[in-house]
Amino acid sequence: MLLTPRAIAEDASFHAFINGYLREVDGGHWEVSELWCSRHAVPRWLRNTLQGRELLALALPAQGMQLVLDVAYRSQVGRHHFYAAFLRHNHDMAQWQAAEPLYLLINLVREVYLCQTGAAHRGASFTGDAIKCNEVELLSRLLDSYQLMTRYLETRLSDPALASIDFIDSEQALLFGHWLNPTPKSKQGMAFWQQAHYSPELRGEFKLHYFSVAPSLVKEGSVLPQATSAVLLAELNRVEAVTLPKGHVLIPVHPLQAHFLLLQDWVRSLLAEGLMSYLGERGAPYTATSSVRTVFRNDAEWMLKFSIPVRITNSLRNNKRDELEDGMAVERYLRKSGFLDANPQFGLVDDPGYICVQRPGAEDEASGFEVVLRRNCFAGDKGQGVCSVLALAQAPYDATLASGGTSLLKKIILGLAEDEGRPRRAVALDWFDAYWRCAIESLILLYDRYGIALEAHQQNSLLEVSGGYPSRYYYRDNQGFYLSRQYQDTLYEIDDMLTMSEMFYQDDKIFSAIAYYVFINQLFAVIYRLGADGLVDEPSLLAQCRRHLHGLQERMTGVGRDFIRFLLTSPQLSSKTNFLARINDIDELHDGMEHAVYAPVDNPLYVAAEADCGYRWQEKEDCHVA
Repeated sequence: MLLTPRAIAEDASFHAFINGYLREVDGGHWEVSELWCSRHAVPRWLRNTLQGRELLALALPAQGMQLVLDVAYRSQVGRHHFYAAFLRHNHDMAQWQAAEPLYLLINLVREVYLCQTGAAHRGASFTGDAIKCNEVELLSRLLDSYQLMTRYLETRLSDPALASIDFIDSEQALLFGHWLNPTPKSKQGMAFWQQAHYSPELRGEFKLHYFSVAPSLVKEGSVLPQATSAVLLAELNRVEAVTLPKGHVLIPVHPLQAHFLLLQDWVRSLLAEGLMSYLGERGAPYTATSSVRTVFRNDAEWMLKFSIPVRITNSLRNNKRDELEDGMAVERYLRKSGFLDANPQFGLVDDPGYICVQRPGAEDEASGFEVVLRRNCFAGDKGQGVCSVLALAQAPYDATLASGGTSLLKKIILGLAEDEGRPRRAVALDWFDAYWRCAIESLILLYDRYGIALEAHQQNSLLEVSGGYPSRYYYRDNQGFYLSRQYQDTLYEIDDMLTMSEMFYQDDKIFSAIAYYVFINQLFAVIYRLGADGLVDEPSLLAQCRRHLHGLQERMTGVGRDFIRFLLTSPQLSSKTNFLARINDIDELHDGMEHAVYAPVDNPLYVAAEADCGYRWQEKEDCHVA
């Protein structure tokens, strides 16, 4: 059957939402399909309809309903696939009905908020009005994400660039988005007519808007030989000569942000006083990377990361003032430490400069003019064969999750297997080991030796796969750093990082954060993809991870040894609750909210029987409990 873009988007939206619900609200009860049917008054048509060996049963008590999901793929690391869903009302035990995905999602949203309303009536701290507002907000984002996903598929489904592993092609091929977010393509604040220009999924191009600003209002930093303002002016002058008022500084702004800023009273006052001039759109066109707010041009030396007035998935996307300095300082330290030179398999997409406008009377607050200078490591042909882990792990575009298809990662591995004349499982295991060495091992070594931990989730993790197997890992993000207090004196000896005191954390907090970003978000996405694609089963890959961790632990000389012990001996890990954050309308990027959106989940790396059976990594075949 030929699937329409709408049917594919509906299926992808359903799986993004239902897996968040199962993960964070109610995990349901797993049942063997045949046994479940024998215990219940199941009509013949339903028995004949079920395709999976297992079912997942959930109660919806607030609505008096039962839900059964026909399981197509059961994952140990977090994302299940389903053939179909069936509902019945408790008062009519025999009347099962097939549930359309969107209808079911609306029912599940209703269930969550009805339960919250019941809690409010019992004296909880939230009110009925707040609950209703949150419900409307979630439904809006859910439908927005679904409609945008449909539009992207309608526009791009036949585009051969979706199968490309080149940097900007893969950045703009993320039509489904984050595998752990219930509204992965929601973009509040971007009108439908703006999508074609500014959404990476639609591959639009646009010119930047520029302001000239009096130097008394400008703050900038750079670890380059040139000031950031000089770099930006030279970059524009390469394609279009511009003359600034005497002494003024050039500041680029994303078109969406320019329209927002021009409506602000304080900006209008500065324009009227001549302390700021609006120069309009200038230069050559840029295009959006996967973050939407970081822009790329193939012949430019620099990418630029802006604030934009758009709420993407969870949060309003702004550059925070303190993070401008942090990114530069960590990059400077990494260069001086020698880690990058000693580990050529690890690369950093660095952010060596920034510039911003200081709003009169609120100089320490973000003004909206904050711009991060990001090195374009992938200009020209240097981006060939570089793509994010998110792009590799994303589901196929031309199929539902239950009906197969070929993901980008599977395409690479099948090509290698054919070229090498080897079984695809053996190739997939070798690919996984190469990925581990480049990405996971490098990240743990960096933390162990230098006390720097990175929020290396799958969208911020890039792999060089031009030869098929991963050969280099790149990290990008000027915001995602944790520094260990144990290494504070060492860090100060190498570089003056006193301005970064707020980035130092106790290691127990770092363990929880990095276990989520590096393992739950990034590594488990790769494990899931290989398992769902039928290349290597998840238990085998988890056992391989444990072997790698044990071997790596023996080489550790610092905090990495304790971190690995934490990973292997913790029955649960702390995971970001994207679903509950959406339920409660939390923007975790707001001050004080970042750590309010985490909750424990089962740790698939934990082996409960390890201590009891005298398990030894070298003797895994004698006591395989994965």
